[in-house]
Formats: sequence, C-alpha cells, structure tokens
Amino acid sequence: MRFRTEYTLSFLSSPPRDLQFPIRIDFEGKVFEIPGISEDGKSAKAFVEGPVDRDTFTIDVGPERLNGSEPSRGISFPEKADFVYFISKMVHLLSFLIDTPVRYSRKLGGDVLIPEGPEDERCFNELGTKQVSSRFSTTLSARSFQFSTITDQTLQALATKEVGMVLYS
Repeated sequence: MRFRTEYTLSFLSSPPRDLQFPIRIDFEGKVFEIPGISEDGKSAKAFVEGPVDRDTFTIDVGPERLNGSEPSRGISFPEKADFVYFISKMVHLLSFLIDTPVRYSRKLGGDVLIPEGPEDERCFNELGTKQVSSRFSTTLSARSFQFSTITDQTLQALATKEVGMVLYS
C-alpha cells in the first residue's frame, strides 16, 4: 500500500528562471515531486508518496453529526508522521538549493491511499473505508522580545551571535 499527499508550495521570492521541472527526489524510500510551477512563478503543487504498512491501520471515528447520520470514518496509520517530517526536510532542502524562501501547506483532502494489489483492496473492504483520517490542529506562538527593552548590553550580546541572528532573520 502506498500513501500520497499533496501540498502547496509558496515561493516568497522568484525561484531561479533556469529551474527545471518536474523536480523529483527519491530519498529514504519516499518520493518528493513538483510537476511544475504556476504561471506567476509564486506557487507550485508538491506531492509526497511512499509505502505504508496496512497492518498498522486503525479506524478513527469522527464525532456524532447533528443530523443523526453516520459519523465520518478514516484510516489512521503511524507512518503519517514520517511524511510530515519528510516534506519539511524536502522543502528546507529545496529552499537552500534554489536560494529562495519556500513555505508549504497541506492540501485538505489531498491524502490518498493507493492499493497495490488485491490484498490492499480487501483491506479497504474490511475497514469499510478508503478515506484517510485528518485531524486539524493549531499552533500558537508568541514573541517575548520587545524593541523597547534593548540596552547596550543586549546589543553587544546579540552582535556576538551573528550566525544565529542571520538564521533567525
């Protein structure tokens, strides 16, 4: 069984004009692929695909629906976290290689399990769904730095951390 997920990449500045598409990177048993870039050169679709073990599948059942219909059911599997880490690694690698800041976001509904034979199809029938489970989460962050608190000592301390300041900015 294979898992395939779709992301949207946003380029914060124009990537090099001589960048050749499609881009395909086979790494660590997974594939990262960008078929092409948008006409305005500011975004692209990216796909990540790789094998998953159907023996680790579990079913997530959603909350009761207000209209009384059956709750949603989706397949969950532990390898999904590896794919999230993989896309992060590939986007950072791409950003470094093309010297262009890149942001990425997962496309809702872009997760697909691809059967590779009759046993995989039987697995779907036994589970009663082909839908991949999706969980929504948010991340909150805050900066504790305030411009009004800068002192000469703060500037001197930060000036000695030039590499860190470059990376942070």
